[in-house]
Amino acid sequence: MRVSIVVAVCMAAAAPRAPAQVPVGASTRELVAVNSDVERYLRVLQDIGLVPAYPWSVREFGPREIQSLIPATTSHPWADRVRSTQYQNVDWYFLAPQALATYNSTFPSGDNDGALWQGRGLTAALQGGVAGHIGRLSLTLDPIVFWAQNQSFPLAANGQTGALRFADGVNPTTIDQPQRFGNSAYARFDPGQSTIRLDLPVIAIGASTANQEWGPAIDNPIILGNNAAGFPHLFVGSSAPVDLWLVRAQGRVEWGRLDQSPYAVLRGTQSRRFMSGIVGSVSPRGLSNLEIGGARFFHTLWPDSGLTRHDFLRPFEGLLLSSVANEIGNGTGQEPDNQLASIFVRWVFPRSGLELYSEFGREDHNADLRDFTQEPDHDAAYVIGLQKAWVRRDSTYYVLHGEVVNSRISHLQLGRPQTVFYVHSPVVQGHTEEGQILGSPSVYGGGGFSFALDRYTRDGRWTVAWEKSARAESIGADGLPDGRQADVVHSVSIERVHSGRRAIVTGGITLSDDLNRNFAADKGNVRLELSVIPRW
Repeated sequence: MRVSIVVAVCMAAAAPRAPAQVPVGASTRELVAVNSDVERYLRVLQDIGLVPAYPWSVREFGPREIQSLIPATTSHPWADRVRSTQYQNVDWYFLAPQALATYNSTFPSGDNDGALWQGRGLTAALQGGVAGHIGRLSLTLDPIVFWAQNQSFPLAANGQTGALRFADGVNPTTIDQPQRFGNSAYARFDPGQSTIRLDLPVIAIGASTANQEWGPAIDNPIILGNNAAGFPHLFVGSSAPVDLWLVRAQGRVEWGRLDQSPYAVLRGTQSRRFMSGIVGSVSPRGLSNLEIGGARFFHTLWPDSGLTRHDFLRPFEGLLLSSVANEIGNGTGQEPDNQLASIFVRWVFPRSGLELYSEFGREDHNADLRDFTQEPDHDAAYVIGLQKAWVRRDSTYYVLHGEVVNSRISHLQLGRPQTVFYVHSPVVQGHTEEGQILGSPSVYGGGGFSFALDRYTRDGRWTVAWEKSARAESIGADGLPDGRQADVVHSVSIERVHSGRRAIVTGGITLSDDLNRNFAADKGNVRLELSVIPRW
């Protein structure tokens, strides 16, 4: 008998805390999927030592990885929600549906919400599906459909006409990030967190449309997070960390397709992009709670003549343009692509309930080694974060989380042009999927921070948070950012997750003040959220 993937809820009137045995194929069996809220909680359990050391910078996790992250003990606040169920070699189950409704009073607001786009007014979404496995082969079908009322609000004048008037207010022709998705209600179906995966003893292969998170950042990942929809991709990687004696290593290589919104400048075959990337991390022997890693992500204009071997091997090419020129033999190394790369580190101190992490990222290649060593801050961004957990005797957890991100154009602009992070030519959709940034919107805007305090109890979670996010910064006559003309949003929020006998209910309110919105007047916004996951 083996323990299943499950961060689960057996849908009975009162969910027991001990592992439950359920008949295989029982149509009444329904489980709550491993969503971002549960994954966030598992990370806290790792910080305090209830979950063993495991790399956190290459996600999404596979079913067998999730198994290893579920604690054996039930002496933690969410023991009835995060636990294992036993199953046989063939199993399937329903994923409990989640119904979500949000409301924005003045302008669109809502990040790190996957395919969902929350415009002004009401937005409603429904997500759910089925999952199962046959031995080492697992399948999850977890699509989402949403409808946004998409009420009108004043747009930034971007100098464009037609559909492009809805495009980004500052860089309408060099990034696909619409201010508004048209002038009427907007609806979309997305395959969501769907994956088919084969976990072999050493490697895992599969296809997926699920979100991935590369690097240790919680709110502001530089390369990949859950701000936009996941994109269709194939992957090959480790099924679990591989013991190489000196280090334990984990990673994956992948190839996928990226699409744009109707409000991007390119049309026809140029609207498609080919994605290729690699991400990995190592933990030195004797320091299992330390992980050091890096990632590379390539956007390539989809060639009319078809993909070549070089397109698939791009993640393994040289880091410098000088070395790329030698590899491809074109003299300059310049190609119709864009590379984003980062290095990162995360260190967990379970005796103290503390983790520290950081990530440093770059846009495009360095010209040569001299360029890299002399001006590492050219078109660069960094994230620094920490998370600290306290355990009370009454099984209450308090968790403080803080993160700072900076991607501002630096003083190098005085002697060498720089671009806004995620903006690059000739791939003028930027680092986006279906009109939303794949990394962090704050990185595109120039930076920000987030601070949050969580209180976990048996019946759920309370969270209070303060966030600052730059939407854009004005460039002065000297070519440097003018801090007096920055468009910056400050947000204060309160969120409550109630894990009841019949449903998991989440409600929240966010008050935002957009200072100098669109480089004009200040604007305030109220965002309300309510979601329900039934427990039948």
